[in-house]
Amino acid sequence: MDRTKLIDKISFDNQKISRRESEIVVDLIFDEISEEIAKGGRVEIRGFGSFSLNETQDKRFVNPKTKQETIIKGKKKAHFKPAKELKSRIN
Repeated sequence: MDRTKLIDKISFDNQKISRRESEIVVDLIFDEISEEIAKGGRVEIRGFGSFSLNETQDKRFVNPKTKQETIIKGKKKAHFKPAKELKSRIN
């Protein structure tokens, strides 16, 4: 399911909410989750899972041909950990 299908499903299942209102709600939710993760925070949605930010360390490696040492800078990555309920639903 992509963003558009999610918006359509929300507006279809809830006749009181227009498609435009559904789109605004979905965008607000995604924006808030993104902002919190970008700040280094954690977002937990009970029964679904939690989103957090993981940082990788700088890595050093040596090119075997040239024997030149190189450093790969660490990165920040969004991480999702599914809740127990979601795991049991999937399995």
